[in-house]
Amino acid sequence: MEIGLNTVRLVVADGHGGVPLPVHSSKRRLRLAEKCTGDGRVASDAVEQLVETIIGMRREAAYWGVAEPLAVASSK
Repeated sequence: MEIGLNTVRLVVADGHGGVPLPVHSSKRRLRLAEKCTGDGRVASDAVEQLVETIIGMRREAAYWGVAEPLAVASSK
């Protein structure tokens, strides 16, 4: 799961047998960069939206057999 300034992206890959091959991908546009306060903090309603999105993507990952997703943050 990649959490960026504008989107949250989930990629499920099969890592058995060498090079990981993607088997599922989804993306949610949250536009967090547009929901910052004057001092550069993400607004609380946007944080709530992000948390709900992450919970949903964890469920989606579990559906695909992922026991524990790896999350990274980016500035993209």
